[in-house]
Amino acid sequence: MIHEGTHGIQAQDLLHRKVRMQEGRALQLLAGRMRDTIGRALAVERLRDHAHSLREALDALLAAAHYFFHYELPKIHAWLAVAARRDPTCHDLDEQWL
Repeated sequence: MIHEGTHGIQAQDLLHRKVRMQEGRALQLLAGRMRDTIGRALAVERLRDHAHSLREALDALLAAAHYFFHYELPKIHAWLAVAARRDPTCHDLDEQWL
């Protein structure tokens, strides 16, 4: 979930255009800084468990993003086409039928 009021078209813009801008360079830079921080934290005994957890989360995030871009993002155009038609079918259903 994307917070701070960003949803719908704003989320699509963020994920589809801005995150992928310059072949994902911004996300690559962020991940690189996180991996550098993880490397430094691994050297500090009291931070080691946190560093491992952060590395696992970062790996899962990049895998989830890969899945999203390949399997979910292509569906957006079909969903938007349905919304753009403003078909009243669901709105006009009789409550008794629900």
